[in-house]
Amino acid sequence: MGTVATTGRRDAGLRMRPLRADEVFVVAGLVRTAAPACAPMAPRDVLEHLDGFEVVADRRDRIVASAGLWALPDGRLELRGLVVAPRWRGRGLGRRLAGRAAARAARRRRALVCVTRSPGFFEQLGFQRIPLAGVPPKPLAAHGSDGERPRVALARPARPAAATRGAIA
Repeated sequence: MGTVATTGRRDAGLRMRPLRADEVFVVAGLVRTAAPACAPMAPRDVLEHLDGFEVVADRRDRIVASAGLWALPDGRLELRGLVVAPRWRGRGLGRRLAGRAAARAARRRRALVCVTRSPGFFEQLGFQRIPLAGVPPKPLAAHGSDGERPRVALARPARPAAATRGAIA
């Protein structure tokens, strides 16, 4: 948990913290409304992976961004539910959450994978493209067309925790 380093006064008061059980509907709704082209996320799925979620909350403790880690059967971790509310985009919150997820995966010595339609964002964070078949399938997005942009799978190899220390705010 901690205060988020920000670029201006309007970002003051943001903090990262673990997701609480009474907030699973908030995160599921944020994914549905702020990222409609993403795979849907049911509140029960969020609750099942509660210990893998971090959120960014504003000064009134309203969730403005989230990211979750899912354990995959092969031992890798999958980054899911990385979303930032539209009003809060462009401030580096998604980058910080993804970086923190990568650091948690590194501490566990596990590779981190994700499926996205925005591979450039993740490639800047050290992810590399892998075959989509290498990641378990998810339901299709409830909104938007899968024809918009293809889904791309990416992975960030497991690294010792010391390799990520200092690189992630």
